[in-house]
Amino acid sequence: MPMRHTSQRLGSVTSAKVHPVCTCVDEAIAESISRLDVGFACRACMVTHVLLPAAVLLRRAYAAERIWATLTARAEGSGHRGIGGILGIASATVRGWLRRAAQRLEAIRSWFLGVAVVVGVDVKIPEASGCRWRDALAAVETATAAIRFRFGAAGLLGAVTPARVAVAATGGRLLAPRWSPPRS
Repeated sequence: MPMRHTSQRLGSVTSAKVHPVCTCVDEAIAESISRLDVGFACRACMVTHVLLPAAVLLRRAYAAERIWATLTARAEGSGHRGIGGILGIASATVRGWLRRAAQRLEAIRSWFLGVAVVVGVDVKIPEASGCRWRDALAAVETATAAIRFRFGAAGLLGAVTPARVAVAATGGRLLAPRWSPPRS
């Protein structure tokens, strides 16, 4: 049975199988969160479920806020070595995040603009800046502003930040292999 491996930094998932139709997930959420446990094996379906907080991307050992800082620095023109040095993260790790994000900048932009339009009221779509990185991050920030306007700046689990919106709106899969926005 696949199990969750937790690293010391934050919670990288090496192998996890999620069973989307199992009803046991709802019953175990309160118990798992109260113990700060993020994985459990279902007795009914014999599948390991992984419950990740809104501050962590799937298969990443760093908090989403640090990854967001990396993407923001790249949008401002910094390279992977400089970003890694400033944030204290290996440049190879930063390079991997940036490569994965670069492959899907347009998908990120269009997905988060769609989220902003669905959630928000009279959402102003940001003008194109001429930089794909800034355009994608502006879309996430637009979705964040729409969510804050509609539901407030403080959610159930803390402040509504662009990093947390990026995690929540993608199901934690923003930088996961083979992620693409769901088709509506």
